[in-house]
Amino acid sequence: MVCVTARASPSPSSSRSVITPTSVSASTPPAPHPHRPAPVPQTTQSPTQDPPQSLQSSHTGPHPISSLALTLPMPSSFPFPYDPPYPIQTALMRHVYAAIEAREVKVAVVESPTGTGKTLSLLSSTLAWLADDKERRIRGELDGLTEEMEGGGDPPWVLAQSLERHRRTLAAAEDELEARLRDVRRKEDAKRGEGRIRKKQKTSHQPDLAENAENSDDDSFLPDDSATPDLNGDSAYTGDDDDGISPALRTLMKKLADSRTKDSTREDGEVACTKIYYASRTHSQLAQVRNELLKSPDPTPHTRTLPLASRANLCINDALRARSATASELDEGCREMISGEKRNRCPYLPPPTEDAKMLDMRDRILSTPKDIEDLVTIGRELNTCPYFGSRRAIPQAQLVTLPYNLLLQKTAREALGIDLQDNVVVIDEAHNLPDTLLSAHTPTLTPPTLHAALTQLRIYLARFRTRLAPRHGLHLRRLVRFLGAMEGFVEGWAKEGEGGGGSASASVTAVSGGGGGNGGSTSAASPVGPGAKSGRGRGTETATAMQKGKEKDAKMGPRQEIMPANSLMARLGAQVDGVNLLEIEAYLRRSKIARKISGYSDKLAQKAAEKGTSDPHATSARRRMTPPLHAVENFILALTNDDADGRLSLTQVGDKGSESAVLKYQLLNPSHHFKEIVDVARCVILAGGTMSPMGDFQVQLFPFLKERELSIFTCGHVIPPQNLQTLVIGKGPRGGELVFKYDQRGNQDMIAELGQVLTNLVNLVPHGLVVFFPSYAFLNAIKAAFQKSGLLEKINLKKKVFFEPESTSDVENVLRQYALAISSVPSASTRKGGALLLAVIGAKLSEGINFSDTLARAVVVVGLPFPSLASIELRERMRYVTELEQKLKIPRLPGAKDAGAELYENLCMKSVNQSIGRAIRHQNDYASLILVDSRYASPRISAKLPKWIGENLIVTKNFGHAVKEVGQFFREKTG
Repeated sequence: MVCVTARASPSPSSSRSVITPTSVSASTPPAPHPHRPAPVPQTTQSPTQDPPQSLQSSHTGPHPISSLALTLPMPSSFPFPYDPPYPIQTALMRHVYAAIEAREVKVAVVESPTGTGKTLSLLSSTLAWLADDKERRIRGELDGLTEEMEGGGDPPWVLAQSLERHRRTLAAAEDELEARLRDVRRKEDAKRGEGRIRKKQKTSHQPDLAENAENSDDDSFLPDDSATPDLNGDSAYTGDDDDGISPALRTLMKKLADSRTKDSTREDGEVACTKIYYASRTHSQLAQVRNELLKSPDPTPHTRTLPLASRANLCINDALRARSATASELDEGCREMISGEKRNRCPYLPPPTEDAKMLDMRDRILSTPKDIEDLVTIGRELNTCPYFGSRRAIPQAQLVTLPYNLLLQKTAREALGIDLQDNVVVIDEAHNLPDTLLSAHTPTLTPPTLHAALTQLRIYLARFRTRLAPRHGLHLRRLVRFLGAMEGFVEGWAKEGEGGGGSASASVTAVSGGGGGNGGSTSAASPVGPGAKSGRGRGTETATAMQKGKEKDAKMGPRQEIMPANSLMARLGAQVDGVNLLEIEAYLRRSKIARKISGYSDKLAQKAAEKGTSDPHATSARRRMTPPLHAVENFILALTNDDADGRLSLTQVGDKGSESAVLKYQLLNPSHHFKEIVDVARCVILAGGTMSPMGDFQVQLFPFLKERELSIFTCGHVIPPQNLQTLVIGKGPRGGELVFKYDQRGNQDMIAELGQVLTNLVNLVPHGLVVFFPSYAFLNAIKAAFQKSGLLEKINLKKKVFFEPESTSDVENVLRQYALAISSVPSASTRKGGALLLAVIGAKLSEGINFSDTLARAVVVVGLPFPSLASIELRERMRYVTELEQKLKIPRLPGAKDAGAELYENLCMKSVNQSIGRAIRHQNDYASLILVDSRYASPRISAKLPKWIGENLIVTKNFGHAVKEVGQFFREKTG
């Protein structure tokens, strides 16, 4: 593993083993860029300092690339809009470029604080490598041809002509595509000059699909036995049962089908190229990537860029959208319209005979960087589907931007035709990547969903029993038996808890990796697993924490049970004898029968609605829910995972006397899903502003990596050290220790102390002050207490007080009013006026919102937002990572707890780090970061702060000391 720390200013040496590039004194600062604040002279890493030896290219020749060089040299500069970049930006770009080029590095973790130009640096370095790699490929092929021809004895002029002809042949398809895109750009520029390009346009003619809608024959709901892929790239079920066809004939038919498929999808002369896949959490964040790309110097803005999105984001069929209450319903409707009869075909999807329309759509998309709103506008203008148009552009795109869910889920990648083989993957905002992967692969089955799926399946079988091929009937009858047994099991389990006999903890079952009796279940109070009682004491911290969580769960939680996934079949009993979940999952996936059954159920529901025999409320609820059999299919797919990778939980729901239970598969091991990406990609770059603490990534995401396959880069901020203050307030004005543990948050004395702390800070901090609390419940308790004591009214006289709303729709208005209250304060004012915003860690305002400049001259975090140990899922996750640490013999850092306890602390500190990073957004910004809880003074906790925040941490001795430090900081800034 290679670790690089690039610092923007001198700092104490870290106890962590890192490779720190040589620092030089920038005595003469670079000339300021007109659109960026002038750099402050400071000790920095040299912009030309090479990455560590293990990441350096073996070739050190100059650019352009030597025709004989198969390894790319490090560029002397990168395409960057500001010349020169900050030293830490140069260091980041060089590290990323070197990591991609070093084939042995599979994962590079990059931590660069928000406000340091992280996105721009990532784009510049990856696209520079992409351009150099393209040149290398051409030169490599020409060099190979030269070596072959030089032995033939031909004159030099013949050799030169042959090489030039071959070069033109290699570049022909690329040149043709670029010529088409240049022509599109000229037309767009002309329209822009005429004011004809608008962000939103209405379709000139929207076909009324309702006029064409007819009741299709029930044959359309029968399983499709064709092997021809649909437009989603999904092959229908080909059948592997005895249907009277010999194996030899079946093999021949498959070969013919494959050859027809390849011939029908090949576009002669179209370019396929190496790509950068850039993923982030939301489309708004990806739109920012586009904006950064447009800032870059030529030719970067002409990079063939493609934003991918779901049908829900891109569909322009207004009639389909109007009758689709959910994204899944829209997906199903779209699939029906592209695979159904011609009269019901979507008018925006051109038939294969009109391929020119799709090519025009592709060229419009790739001509200049666009966001998904632009794609919708172009689709309406051309009357062509932007969803399938964007998929058509994938082979020619050089930079593909997409949200997490489309990258991290294998089914989504396959549906979109995303091939990561030897391409570069950048995952930005990756600090929550383990949680995102776990959440994406953790399905839930509620009693209504399970019952609806079983009902739909039985109705379908009753209608089509005599018309189904034997293999279909066999698989569907097995599925009915399985779902019927599941429903009976869940109902029986829920009834066991009726009457409230015994404490909740008595029915909670947890699992050790080794298993045991009762289907592998053991008592939750048992040791964490093998080695838990060893001399090294592994797992003892997690066992203690879990026991506390159990006790809390017994007092406040619903009845729960957790078990190995493979024990479910044993507990379902004789009803599922002969049922193989792997076979059922394969059948559902290949046959796409869930779509057929869902479509038939929708038809019946529509008929009932037309006759007025259905409950309108039930119909509305049905339309809003995911099709039941799709939820079942996802659940069965999860159950087929390796047994050690997940657990099945039951949670009692409902009122007394009408109890039921929710089934949930909890994925514990996200590394398998991440490994699918790492194994095929050239390099995966995980980037974020606050990746610290990083220990979870190695244990949860890539325990399979060898040390040389991982590189880590961290850097400081561009701000000078004197612009940031970080301090811990551990004692209140009355001298009481401030420890906001969960059981202390109702302590009125401590709440009163906190009120005095905030009153003093309101007097000291100019303009905007943001205070984060661990939960809405605590925030509401503080609000009620302050209102009752009259303190809220007093604070409001000095700074207008705002509270984070629990409704997302109200967030924008609160932020607008908060900013308006701050902007009304004269810039010369130092202490008077401004606003106070009370928010919640991990909620709507702690991520993605920039509180730059006067919006947050101080950020206060009250308490530590530890997740609740009453959660059985959290306790099982802690248990799993502890056992994994023991199994893989992962070494611990000095003073570290076991992996489960580290996970628990890291989940807390990642939330804190995200919140306090909101205040500093650019080089001339300044802020005070104030941590109100004595536990922040602990070296274990403070070590988990980002280094640029924690390296100058001040632990105040008493509250008077805190007031002095804060007052002095702002006097120096405001005069």
